[in-house]
Amino acid sequence: MNNLIKNLYFNLNYINYFILLNFVLFWNILSLNIEQLCEFILDDKKIGEFDIDRPISLDPISILVKLSQIKGENVSFEDRVKNASEYLLKYFGQKGDKDKGYEIKVNKKNQIPQLGLYCCALYLQMQRLEDRLNIIMPKSARGGISGISKNGFTPKDIMNAYTTEGKKQSYGSPYIYVDKEDKLNKWLIKANGTLEIILDIDRKTADKLKQMIDNAGVSSFYLGKKGLAYVSDIRLK
Repeated sequence: MNNLIKNLYFNLNYINYFILLNFVLFWNILSLNIEQLCEFILDDKKIGEFDIDRPISLDPISILVKLSQIKGENVSFEDRVKNASEYLLKYFGQKGDKDKGYEIKVNKKNQIPQLGLYCCALYLQMQRLEDRLNIIMPKSARGGISGISKNGFTPKDIMNAYTTEGKKQSYGSPYIYVDKEDKLNKWLIKANGTLEIILDIDRKTADKLKQMIDNAGVSSFYLGKKGLAYVSDIRLK
């Protein structure tokens, strides 16, 4: 029995280590610089062959921070970047109406968003890991990476997939934004007040509506995307 327990413990530790290793190999695609990313895509180099200065931490916040940093940069659409983009387009371009696929969007400066390259490279790495190591990576119901498409990402969907608190209405601070002209963080003013809603309905319907609201027992609810409100008073006239 003791040997059985020891073997089971060893197997569980091995399984946990194997799962962790797969996540390291998968998410560290985001730790590559653009030159290394092109090598990964075009030369089929493995993650372990690269010198990574700052490997990514395996938690949702670190992944979102890294994706946000990548999102803010464009890269010249030429040489290796162009070849890598065309390679990804060949394998991950639009397959049908439901699958938008990878897109190459070149701006007037002959640059493309590097975010799409990194997101699509994650799909490429998922495919390579499954083919070479005979493993099944965690996927969304549609078979993709939860919260990440082949062109971008949705923070609240990533948080919903890798945390236990459920999906938020939105992700990020509602009181700060980045001005596109001077690229500085600016603070929004928190607004509050009272919204009075007058319903022109008959008394019987009004009584029924009031009873339904009282019975619901909801103390607060979302107002818009980032607002929060509550019912303070109901008056029947």
